[in-house]
Amino acid sequence: MSYLIKQIDDDFYVKEIAYHSINSGKYTYLLLWKKGLTTQEAINNLSNILKIDTKNFGYAGNKDKHAITEQYISIYNINKKMDINKINNKLNNIKIKLLGTFNEPISLGELESNHFRIIIRNINKKPNKLKYIPNDFDEQRFSKNNIEIGKAI
Repeated sequence: MSYLIKQIDDDFYVKEIAYHSINSGKYTYLLLWKKGLTTQEAINNLSNILKIDTKNFGYAGNKDKHAITEQYISIYNINKKMDINKINNKLNNIKIKLLGTFNEPISLGELESNHFRIIIRNINKKPNKLKYIPNDFDEQRFSKNNIEIGKAI
């Protein structure tokens, strides 16, 4: 019997590790926690609640939909005194935490690393220790055209 991974969103956890420091500026930095949503879906939900165009949001990368993820986002020129608890109460499967402000937006690729926790199910015996795990090219990487793009690679 083969191992099963990513059977439910709770089986896959990704936490983004940022390398920038936070000081003051016109970009508000938030920690975004989400479950069962793409990064863009979470941004769209926040955009609707905050009544801010999605063009004002920045993030370092797309995180998996079928996972629990934490990542940093920036929002240009918003009210720094916003009521985070009130916003969180309006969101489903999303939570935000105010971190501070910075002079630059968060941009694609601008992160130090990601930390992963993966639950493997259906294990009958202790697996051999692996030195390398291949990347799973799912929709998070290449959209629904995944098979064609994977074959081209």
